[in-house]
Amino acid sequence: MSLEAHRACILDEENCELPSSLDYVKDINDILDPLVGKWSGIANGKSYELNIEKYRENSADFAMDILGKQHKIIDLNTDEVIEDTFNVSIRSKRLRGHGITQGRNGNWFYDFFQLKSSECYIYGNVFITKIDDNTLKLFFQQYGSSQPTQEDCPSGFNQLYPDNMILTRVE
Repeated sequence: MSLEAHRACILDEENCELPSSLDYVKDINDILDPLVGKWSGIANGKSYELNIEKYRENSADFAMDILGKQHKIIDLNTDEVIEDTFNVSIRSKRLRGHGITQGRNGNWFYDFFQLKSSECYIYGNVFITKIDDNTLKLFFQQYGSSQPTQEDCPSGFNQLYPDNMILTRVE
């Protein structure tokens, strides 16, 4: 029988050093849980549905509890589904860039990029602030070089996420 030592490290501690031999980074204090759930909001004539789940992701080196996100964006004027990632597994490598990370200031963020292949979309980070247990605020910040030009997109370009939006928990 072997006995392994475990070291707990709080995610929001600045000077927490991970051991050199590491098997699993587990969310033992449930820091990720407040964002887990289904969320919805409306902004700029679009409806947004987000599904955020916590799961264990295994890599070659170690496992880690992370948050994954799926979304559905609908144009309310035409009922056109602009993008729907609910049909893609939340653990899919296609959504890996959509993984949610906590910054040092306590806010959360994820990279946003369009899954459809198109040069006429703006890419960036979506920052998430928890207002209360049932309300999140999203803030979109465009990547500096992601702005398409009029030459690239003669019919215009789209910013799928609004600059600011409030989401309400639906489940």
